[in-house]
Amino acid sequence: HLSAAHLSGAHLSGSYLTGTNLTGANLTGTILRGLNLQEISLEGTTLKDADLAGANLAGAGLIDTDLTGADLTGADLAGGTFNGSVFDQSDLSKADFRGSDLSEASFVGATLDQAQLAGAVLLNANFHAASLRSVDLSDQTIRLNTLFHSDLTGSNLSGTDLANQNLGRASLRASDLSGTNLTGTYLQEADLWTANLTGANLIDANLIDANLTGANLTGANLTGANLLRTAVQDTNLTDVITTGAVQDDSWPTQ
Repeated sequence: HLSAAHLSGAHLSGSYLTGTNLTGANLTGTILRGLNLQEISLEGTTLKDADLAGANLAGAGLIDTDLTGADLTGADLAGGTFNGSVFDQSDLSKADFRGSDLSEASFVGATLDQAQLAGAVLLNANFHAASLRSVDLSDQTIRLNTLFHSDLTGSNLSGTDLANQNLGRASLRASDLSGTNLTGTYLQEADLWTANLTGANLIDANLIDANLTGANLTGANLTGANLLRTAVQDTNLTDVITTGAVQDDSWPTQ
């Protein structure tokens, strides 16, 4: 029983911690690399700058846990509960969050490149300036706090419902947004270079100063969208609908 214990900087790799209660413990900078933490209570624990690379946290409950700056590369977090937890500036590359509850969690400036997020609950999560390169978020309904200035380069967002989300200044270069619902979405200054927006719904979207160079918008619906100063060089605009859209000379005459 180590509830509320102070274990800052401890090296616990290789330790047997099954069934240990670490609720409220201070594990700042602690080495927990590769450990099996499935049956451990970590609610309210401080894990700032902890090394949890490759750790098994599948099904874990880390509600309101501080993981700022932690290394969770390749960690198994599938089916876990992380409501309100803070992952700011953490490295979560290739981490497995499938089926996890990430409601109200904060990932400001975090790296989640190639992380697995299928079936994860992302309600009101904050991904401001986070890196989500090559992530698969296809066919999900996403209602986040923000994706402002995030990096979604090469990610799969096909069929995803991103209506009314904040993707301002986001990088969506070479991403798959085919059939994506972007109704009312804020995409001002977003970089959509060579993105696939085939059949996407962009009704009333804000695309002011967005970069659509080389993108494929075949059959996309831009009814009522704001297209001021949008870059559309070498963009495929076949069968695009622009009824009522706000346009200037940057947009070619249909």
